[in-house]
Amino acid sequence: MEDYITAKVAAQLLSEKLGREIKAAYIYKIKNVRKIEIDSHLFLYHREDIMAANIREHKQSSPEKLEERREFTRQWKRDNPDKVRDYNRRQYLKRKGESHE
Repeated sequence: MEDYITAKVAAQLLSEKLGREIKAAYIYKIKNVRKIEIDSHLFLYHREDIMAANIREHKQSSPEKLEERREFTRQWKRDNPDKVRDYNRRQYLKRKGESHE
């Protein structure tokens, strides 16, 4: 049992190892880690599996790429007002629990 740690401790260990912040909420997403369920909200994770986990750094989009995507979306909406209206209508009905048929 001493080989198992909480998500908070696992996040601290990985943060130290990788030199960047790893949040405790991210730990449960790591694949191929042995874990023990203590109760529905608490898991313990195997220390060796956590330390062996391969975690890639999240790639940030450049401001230019973000603006390019925004402009593409704006242009698409201008060119396809019927599709935008239909999509908005379907989303509205979906929220209300009605069929869009």
